[in-house]
Order: sequence, then structure tokens, then C-alpha cells
Amino acid sequence: MIPDRYLTYFDQVFPDYLPNPVPKKYTWNEFLLDNFTKFERVHQDPQLKRFAELTHSIGNITVVPLGFNSGRSLSFKDYWDYSLEQLSIFLASFHSWESYVHTYEMQPFLNEQYQPVALWKNHLKKDSFILPQNIEEINEYLVQVNQRIEKRGQRIVNRL
Repeated sequence: MIPDRYLTYFDQVFPDYLPNPVPKKYTWNEFLLDNFTKFERVHQDPQLKRFAELTHSIGNITVVPLGFNSGRSLSFKDYWDYSLEQLSIFLASFHSWESYVHTYEMQPFLNEQYQPVALWKNHLKKDSFILPQNIEEINEYLVQVNQRIEKRGQRIVNRL
């Protein structure tokens, strides 16, 4: 079943992608099958294709404290800039943030002051939306995250 928060998001951003009315137990599989032809642009987008390739690469895998992943997926929808912001607060309380950054080569995701860089404009601002609000933000996210995953992966490989 598709969680209500996703249905709300699609209803606001991509209303043509949902049937009217939405079936009570609408699944991701049904959603993808219903919209397969609408995803033609998605199948040909080079940044999205690159992101799909990078999701299980060394530059996109790391170690985090026990329980961190389940908490971040609910609160931050798995966006790494928000997640790093919370991780930095947690690890700073143990004086281990900079050590974590260097050990796990997180520099591509941070600025010179070891603060996470927003993956699209204003993403980390106090009252900003957690999810992208338009195509431009999605595209900016894909460019930023792809570049940073690739840079981090290269740093890890160079260390090996």
C-alpha cells in the first residue's frame, strides 16, 4: 500500500498520476503500472539514470549509529543533507563529528565548516519543505547528489 503522505505529495505535485478516486489499498505496483507510459521522460533522464546506478555504489554507503536509519527515513524522507545535519548534532555531543567525517569521507557533502550542504536551494532552511516542490528542485537534487556520491566514492577508492 502507498502511505498517505506519498499520496498527498503526488496529489499536490503530480495530480495526473493518481486515479480519481484513489482506491483504498492502492499499491506502488499499481501506481507504476498505471503510469508506465508517463514515466517515459524518467526512463530517458541521464541524471536519474545515473542516480539509479549510484544508489548502491561505495560512495552512497556508510555506517551510522544503530537505529539512525529508521528514524531518518520517517523524519527526513531519507535525504542525506538533513540526515547529516542530525548526525552532526548527535556526534558532536561525543566530540566525534570531525572524526566521523574523515573516517567515512563525508567531505563532499559538507562545506569548509563541516556543515552539511543543501542538496537543492534552501533545502536546509528552517521552514523549508523536506520534499522537492517542483521539477527544478528534483533536477538540482539529482545533479548535486550524483556529484557528491561520485566524489565521495572516488575519495574512498583513493584511500584503498
